[in-house]
Amino acid sequence: MRHPSDGLLRRLLDEPDGVADSDRSHVDGCPVCGPRLARVSGDALDVGAALSLGVDVDVDAGWERLRAGLETAAPQPVRQRRRPVRTPLVAVVGVMALLGGASAAAAGNWFPIFRTEQVAPITVPQADLVQLPELEEFGAMRVESRPAIRNVDDARAAREATGLASPRITDLPMG
Repeated sequence: MRHPSDGLLRRLLDEPDGVADSDRSHVDGCPVCGPRLARVSGDALDVGAALSLGVDVDVDAGWERLRAGLETAAPQPVRQRRRPVRTPLVAVVGVMALLGGASAAAAGNWFPIFRTEQVAPITVPQADLVQLPELEEFGAMRVESRPAIRNVDDARAAREATGLASPRITDLPMG
């Protein structure tokens, strides 16, 4: 099995529920990843200590100083643009280009997060099925009529009996 990246090890520290069980068990039992996790943990503590200010910050006083400074500042003269008609057009084109490029970049970077890594059946013990909610909690169910189940000879007869289109499968993938 591959060793997880340093980013995954940091996520294991910051957000352990966001790490797959297979990666978590690998790190717990791996002689290579254990020391790496300890190093990442030490780095996280060092960065946290470096970023802590160690002083009390008075946010309200800072806000009042900023507001007073803005009120006493001399207003800047406003420059007139020569071609005000082009400004909205340039803004619209710029926003469209930015959104188009940003959405393409986001799609390229974020969609791989949602790829399937492993598919496995899960077994639910009979004891866990007792904890499922009762169907009555979702509303009332009324049986209008009993289904009439009968055999038909082919897909055409099934389509005529049900009114549903049946898919026509021409070739299947290997395996």
